[in-house]
Amino acid sequence: MFLTRIFAPDGLAIAAETGFKAMDKMGYDAMSPGWKEFSLGTEFLKKAMEDLSFSLITSNLVHRDSGISFGREYVIKKTGDVRVGIAGVMALNALENVTDRESVKGLKVLDPEDVLKRMIPELRKKADFIVLLSQCGFEATTALVNAVDGIDLAVAGGRDKAGAPVAPAPCGSESVQAAPGGAVDGAAVSVVKAPFLGTKLGYFQATLDDAGKVARSAKKVIYLGSGVSLDPEIAAITGDEMHKKVREERKIRAEKREKEIIQEAKELWKLSPEEYMRMQLKEQAESMKGKKK
Repeated sequence: MFLTRIFAPDGLAIAAETGFKAMDKMGYDAMSPGWKEFSLGTEFLKKAMEDLSFSLITSNLVHRDSGISFGREYVIKKTGDVRVGIAGVMALNALENVTDRESVKGLKVLDPEDVLKRMIPELRKKADFIVLLSQCGFEATTALVNAVDGIDLAVAGGRDKAGAPVAPAPCGSESVQAAPGGAVDGAAVSVVKAPFLGTKLGYFQATLDDAGKVARSAKKVIYLGSGVSLDPEIAAITGDEMHKKVREERKIRAEKREKEIIQEAKELWKLSPEEYMRMQLKEQAESMKGKKK
């Protein structure tokens, strides 16, 4: 997603919509959202999911009232003769970091380890290769896949260390926390980290044996420096046109707010000094009442 400090609050929706369009154009198969994707509320994401050709995977994010997954619990994509199952999890405290908590009060994050231990055996019957998209950070994701059998590859997003915007909660029970350094002794599953801001391209190749097990694999990271030319189609989506829309949106909001301020001032001029004082005292009382709550 786009950096909120650049576009918030005026152009954040436009930037998010633009990002989804670019991901669609690039041929994404699935996306596992983190807490930042909920900055615009659940209704925005629901509408986005209707327009996207790829799936939003939320294996451990459910509606409180029904227990049904917010997005897709998992998806299966066929590449050649291989069926690839894709699951996605977020950290236990993910929704606590959303500014507008009211917008996510109907959702609940389940323990990722519990969910995967229940779901992976079922998915294993339908898929030859299973990929986990995780928003829990590298270390917690490494610990998680070491505790859950059946995952072949994990892609870890989010951050682990202090100094991150928000420190993630454990991605599973305390018994499977990774040791400092980014790995768990004996981990057999390949875990790769999604780079910040898409500055690198990850490549992973696996060969399966007759039993469907990974016989050998290869992975590498390609740095996308300034020497890589912008794709014309993506540049057309994310370039000057988007910034123009953001500027227009900010202008509209500023003009609307100016009209509101003028109208408020006109209403205040109609008040007598006594009425104005009573209004101020009432507002102060309500403010104090709100603080006590």
